[in-house]
Amino acid sequence: MINLLTNAVTYSPEGSTVILRAVPQVDTIEKKTVRISVEDQGPGIGAEHLDRIFERFYRCDKARSRENGGTGLGLAIVKHIAQCHGGTVEVESRPGQGAVFTLILQG
Repeated sequence: MINLLTNAVTYSPEGSTVILRAVPQVDTIEKKTVRISVEDQGPGIGAEHLDRIFERFYRCDKARSRENGGTGLGLAIVKHIAQCHGGTVEVESRPGQGAVFTLILQG
């Protein structure tokens, strides 16, 4: 979660709001799911980047990432940790409308 929160704060304008939500779901007695989302008010992510942002070392805006010290590993780490726990991570975003990253874990 720290990588998702760090990205949200880093890419959102100063004074904006970052929203953290956790929503439990009970699909059956044996299957429970929690959806943890981080929503920012940053610049958003273009559709051409959405399929690649969870790849190691991939950065949408290489110049801005260098300014902020980014390596392109944070989202790849989120994806791999989620997978190790039987989960997934998703993103919804459009340029100029921020981004919502959702971590989905099943128990």
